[in-house]
This record gives sequence, C-alpha cells and structure tokens, in this order.
Amino acid sequence: MEKQRVVKRVSIRNRHSKYKSNPRVFDVVLIGKRVFFEVKTGKDQLERIPFEDVIEQVESAVLQEQHTQSSQRTTAT
Repeated sequence: MEKQRVVKRVSIRNRHSKYKSNPRVFDVVLIGKRVFFEVKTGKDQLERIPFEDVIEQVESAVLQEQHTQSSQRTTAT
C-alpha cells in the first residue's frame, strides 16, 4: 500500500474553553478522499483514527443511551 500524503490538516479547538486562547483538541487530516482525526498521545506520537469510525462509535453511544433511558422509563411506571 502506497503512503499518501496529507492534503490538509485543520486544528479543531475547544471554542467553549475557559481559557482565552481556545486549546487545540485534535486535528482533522485529509488524505486523498479520506478524513481522519489525529490526536497527540505523547511526545512525538500521534494516533490517527478514521472519521467514519468516530461517527459510528458516537452514534452507537447515543443509541445505547436512548435505549437505557427508554428502559428506565418503562420500569419506573
């Protein structure tokens, strides 16, 4: 598999931070037509995760929470 070069890197910042300069949380990296989140895990170490994996996990967490809340309402009545 050939290594594709990063087309664009965009810093994602916490706009609701209590700090005057909004801290960088992670970067969004575009490589070809793919989108990745890139997080610094240590000195000179980065972890890159595909955007679709993040979306899938967020949607799963939301559905699980909705199911939990629905079950709690059913048992409370």
